[in-house]
Amino acid sequence: MDTPRDARRARRPRLTPGRIALAVALSALASAPLALASDIGRSHVLTGQSGERVRVTLRGARDNVGGYDVGAGKRLYCVTVSVSNVGSKRFSDAPANDGVVVVRGGGEEHASIATGGSCDTLGLLKLTHGQHRTITLPFALRKGARPESFEFTTSSGYGQKGVWKLS
Repeated sequence: MDTPRDARRARRPRLTPGRIALAVALSALASAPLALASDIGRSHVLTGQSGERVRVTLRGARDNVGGYDVGAGKRLYCVTVSVSNVGSKRFSDAPANDGVVVVRGGGEEHASIATGGSCDTLGLLKLTHGQHRTITLPFALRKGARPESFEFTTSSGYGQKGVWKLS
């Protein structure tokens, strides 16, 4: 007659070399950083040239945005960020001067001027302490170019730089 102990042993899966290898691989995958994950949702606190401090958070990125004429051989790529003034000094900057998308294989694209759609370029961003605003920056990328990272540098490129992975 089977005892409860025999029943428990019967339900336990056998450890085969294949199952052990799978368990080791899944364990390593769970503990390793995701190399292909983007930095959407990640924030950096950046200091400008005059001591102003802002928290910049990457909110999202959209590819092949329609409704704009970006020219032959190009496509519109939009990056959405939230900018919050976390310092005591007033922040006043032109975000189109601050953002750059770095593409695979070298090269970078600066923010384009776009109006009349979901990726409007913001001329000047002014924030006092505690204020925040979500903005979308448009980039005209070559067709086939693969965006790797987004860089935002305060003070029109003369302040501190934050870098986020896009893919």
